[in-house]
Amino acid sequence: MRNHDLADEILETLWIFIHEKNSRFAFFNDQPQEQMRQVYARLVEEGKIAPAGEGYILTERGEEIAGQLVRRHRLTERLFCDVLGFSPAEAHRVGCGFEHFLEDDATDAVCTFLGHPPCCPNGRPIPPGDCCRRRTSRVAPLITSLYDLENGRKGKVVFVRTEDHVVSDRLMALGIYPGQMVHLHQKIPSFLVQVDQTEIGLEAAVARSIFVRPTERNGA
Repeated sequence: MRNHDLADEILETLWIFIHEKNSRFAFFNDQPQEQMRQVYARLVEEGKIAPAGEGYILTERGEEIAGQLVRRHRLTERLFCDVLGFSPAEAHRVGCGFEHFLEDDATDAVCTFLGHPPCCPNGRPIPPGDCCRRRTSRVAPLITSLYDLENGRKGKVVFVRTEDHVVSDRLMALGIYPGQMVHLHQKIPSFLVQVDQTEIGLEAAVARSIFVRPTERNGA
């Protein structure tokens, strides 16, 4: 692995270990020890990481760079799964390459195109970017909330954005979960969707939490 790519991998892995695994170590047992020592030393010299006890912590600069790497990787996974039909494992492999060269404006365009997804296909959070905070919609999103779906349109559920387990359990019991097709019949006075042969009424707040990939207008 090239030193530049290895440096990115170390930053990304440290971010994941610190934020998601409560650890400060990055393990790369398949890399030569001398190469690892040189890359760690360079990252310290560049002010991206700092020694802390037996491990390393990300500096403010390193935190920003590492978060962007994780963001690009997980958005790539989402893109290749949702748009191109890759499996999560295949998308992860592709993401390992794209994270090194996808530029910021392209990353924001992908994020907007996908409807600012909160998580990757494996359910891990995607760090938000400026476009998420602005809720930019200059690029027509591929993924939209059920709330914003046009009446009469169908869509395949991609994810449900809610931390309310009661709501998520209820939707699961109703058959509204990733991969399921829903058909929106009305929005007023309440949302009425059809799942298979069953019509289901939903509150507007719940409709806002369901994100779908709209089908073509001919139903394809």
